[in-house]
Amino acid sequence: MEIYFMPVLHAKMMPGKKAKRPNNKDGRFEKALSLARKGDAAGAIVDFTKWLKSNPESVEAWVNLGLCNADIGEFKGEANAYVKALAVAPERADIWINLGQCYDRMGKYDDAVRAYRKSIALEPDDAVAWFDLGVALKALGDIPTSNEAYRKALSLNPGDAGAWLNFGIVLFEQNDYSGAIEATKKALALDPDDGQGWYNLGLIAHRNGDRAEELRSYRKAVEVDPSLAPAWYNLGVSLELEGMFRKAVNAYRKALEIDPDDRDARKALKGLENRLSRG
Repeated sequence: MEIYFMPVLHAKMMPGKKAKRPNNKDGRFEKALSLARKGDAAGAIVDFTKWLKSNPESVEAWVNLGLCNADIGEFKGEANAYVKALAVAPERADIWINLGQCYDRMGKYDDAVRAYRKSIALEPDDAVAWFDLGVALKALGDIPTSNEAYRKALSLNPGDAGAWLNFGIVLFEQNDYSGAIEATKKALALDPDDGQGWYNLGLIAHRNGDRAEELRSYRKAVEVDPSLAPAWYNLGVSLELEGMFRKAVNAYRKALEIDPDDRDARKALKGLENRLSRG
C-alpha cells in the first residue's frame, strides 16, 4: 500500500502587508478589487491588466492579478504577475511564497524550492515558508532535506496539524515507523476529524505490523470522512485479513460506490464473493 496524500499548501492571502495604496483616480483599481472579491476573477484580470499599463510599479495590483489568475487556473499568468511584483519589491518574502506555491501547482518543484529559499532568506522564522519548502523537496524526492524543513516548520509552529501530517509521511518514507506514528498522532490530536490523517495512520500501522491499530485507524477514517474511497478499500483488505469476510465485502462495495473505476476494489470484491459462494 502507498500513502494516499495530497499536500496542503499554506496560502498567504494578499494584498500583502507592505504594499502602498495605489493612485486610483479613475476608480479602475477599486473596480478590479471589487470584481475579485465578488468572485469574478476574469473580469478583475481585465481591469487589473488595463490599470497596470499606466501603473506598472504597483506591487499590490500585480499580486492581485496573480491571485485572480490562480483562481481560474492560469498558473503561467499567475507566476508572471508575481515575478513582475518581485521585480518592484524583491524584499517581499510573502510574494516569494506565493510564487513558490504557484510553481508547485505547475509541477516546477526546483523553481518552487528556489522561491521558498528566497523567502526564508528574508524571513527565516516564517513557518509557512519552511512548510512549503518541505512539500516541494518531498516532491523532488529529497526526503532528508524535506525532513529538516518540516522539523524547522514545526519548531516555529508546533500547532500546525498539516505539518505534522506531512512530517509523518516523510518519516514513513525513511522507514521510521514509530516516528511516523508519533507525528501522525500529533496531527490527529490537533485535527481529530481529518480522515486523511486516520488513513495515513492505518497505512503506517500496516507497514509496522500492528493489525489492531491498522483496523482501528481505517474504521475511524471512514467514520470521519465516509467519502474517502481508498480508506474503504483498505478497510476491506484489513477486514478480510482478519477473517471478517462479510464486513470486507461491504467495505469493498462502499469503495466502489464512491469510485466505480477502482480496479483494486473491484478485483478484491469479485475474488471474495467467489470465495464466499464456494462456501
